[in-house]
Amino acid sequence: MGNAIFGKNKGDPRRLHIRNQVKVAHIIVTYNDPEGVSVLLKSISNQKTDGSEIFIIDNSSDDCKEQIKSTVRLALKECPNFYINYIPTARNIGSAGGFALGMELSFKRFDWIWLHDQDGHPGAHCLKALIKASNEIARPAIFAPMVVDPHSGVQVNGFAINRDSWTRRRFVAPEREIQTIDAAGTAGLFIHSKVVEKIGFYDTRNFFIGGEDYDFCLRAKAQNFGSYLVRGAEYYHPEKWADHLEDDKQFLIYLGYIGSTFNDRKIKEASSNIYLALRYSSICFILLNVPYSFIKTVALRVLKPRLKVQLGATIRLYLRVLSGQNVYGK
Repeated sequence: MGNAIFGKNKGDPRRLHIRNQVKVAHIIVTYNDPEGVSVLLKSISNQKTDGSEIFIIDNSSDDCKEQIKSTVRLALKECPNFYINYIPTARNIGSAGGFALGMELSFKRFDWIWLHDQDGHPGAHCLKALIKASNEIARPAIFAPMVVDPHSGVQVNGFAINRDSWTRRRFVAPEREIQTIDAAGTAGLFIHSKVVEKIGFYDTRNFFIGGEDYDFCLRAKAQNFGSYLVRGAEYYHPEKWADHLEDDKQFLIYLGYIGSTFNDRKIKEASSNIYLALRYSSICFILLNVPYSFIKTVALRVLKPRLKVQLGATIRLYLRVLSGQNVYGK
């Protein structure tokens, strides 16, 4: 895995920043989506960029990596003051691995780490609102923008975790400009470097894509770092399930739900959900969901053979995680 540096002052990756300037590391993880990266870079260019750098962790296939690099070069022509660290990965390490790598490369040199999904983008004044909120809280913390689905306009970020027998997560409707939450999704997550220094990076031992953001926020909470939803910070990210949310945005979704497995990604998602359930749910939730998921998997295998449900893989991953091993054996 090699990296390339594009942009102004590219010969000095540790160049001095303006004194008292807030230093922000933008972390972008992408997989075969040059168009999404292009839109995201344009949106980042509307933010305050002095004292900032962009880290692009490229999980793409080899043929698409060249397209991503072309997208970066085109963005630099439009915004010559951009400073971009391009890091191609030798294999797809998922969103958890990509953001963990970005955190590792940046947390010692920057005040804040701003995470970006490839298919989302910040509103014009998002960073300004996040920095303002961080100044009001005035201590290391995690800040989440108001993420909305651009098609439906529905809020899709900022959760309260109810550790009852079902361990549900509930959307937090922001009643104040800065609202305390338990966890939030990756899109636009704004993290103080001291939080990363204390609790570490996204967990790559138990996550590949999905769930690593909630785990990170809950680990931070356990170390007395707060998470906050910032109403004035707008961020746009599509969610397929946004249309199914109730108008009051109190739709309940089980945290750590264990589903059936259909392919390699689904196996990884199910494995990570089991880990979440074991770590943050009650024993009642585990005892109810494991048999249910097993029965569902068997039923789908019999009734819908075209789905190619991987019954053996499902059983093995249950046994592996329930025995206390890491999901990916690292």
